[in-house]
Amino acid sequence: MEFEFFPKIGVGSLQFGMTIEEVRKAMDLPFKSISKSDTGVPTDSFLENSVQVFYKQPGMCEAIEIYAPLRVLMNGVNLLGEPYSKVKSFLSELDSQLDEDNAGLISRVLGVSIYAPWHRKSPNSPTESVLAFEDGYYER
Repeated sequence: MEFEFFPKIGVGSLQFGMTIEEVRKAMDLPFKSISKSDTGVPTDSFLENSVQVFYKQPGMCEAIEIYAPLRVLMNGVNLLGEPYSKVKSFLSELDSQLDEDNAGLISRVLGVSIYAPWHRKSPNSPTESVLAFEDGYYER
């Protein structure tokens, strides 16, 4: 299964700002709702934890994380399960201000972060997840 990533908008049919009910209807798949006591809103998990949707008060989508083996495409380029160095190179062409740390990278310009925990030891290790997020997500 693959999803198209739209910077600052969402992933596939999921858009930031959708209500919990709108997300569940758009996904139209069985889900688990995980209670987050610190926020008062749940996190929804679809496709046996391969897609997680995070909500902010009052129950609006703020981020979507997708895990391999699913695919996340941006301008025809797959961001998930590909060599980290390839994904980093592609994203750096679109955002010259990438933040890189031990877990991977974050592009606040595009609203996406890449999780690749082994990238420092092995730059060609595959990306493990893609988190698409709305403006201000990392600042909250």
